Amino acid sequence: MKFGGSCLQSREGLLRMTDLVRSEPRPLVIVLSALKRTRILDRATAARLSQRPERIVGNTLSRMLELGYLERVGAGRSTAYRLSGRVYEMLGSKVSYFRDRGLSRRRMRALIMEVVGELGQLSAEECQELCGVTPAEAAQLFATLVEEGQLRREGDAWVMAASAL
Repeated sequence: MKFGGSCLQSREGLLRMTDLVRSEPRPLVIVLSALKRTRILDRATAARLSQRPERIVGNTLSRMLELGYLERVGAGRSTAYRLSGRVYEMLGSKVSYFRDRGLSRRRMRALIMEVVGELGQLSAEECQELCGVTPAEAAQLFATLVEEGQLRREGDAWVMAASAL
């Protein structure tokens, strides 16, 4: 991705800031720059980085969402944003979108089962590293696999359940 000056440049054209926000361009530049680095951004962080009130940054994010330049991740207070597949496509990076979007819960569970099958066990910390999730998300993934009868807890790690062998 190439971000430069006042626009996001693609092979097919430019997404001009004026197309998005005419009155407050600074939050837009900050949002695009941060998304280039982090791939995901919440409203509070965008406000802090752009040194603008959350209300103004929220308007910018909403407008970018309406125009299809961002996608919402999560809901409520944990809502975050990432660049949309449309933006990646405009930049000629369709595959990067899927990489940056991350693994689905289904794929994470399959990956956990594959690793437990190969290594014999998996700790919560290893799960977090493997799937790129928080401790709470790792616990939720393990709980689902235990509930499905695929894993069981053994000490500080999870191992294959007898029913899954």
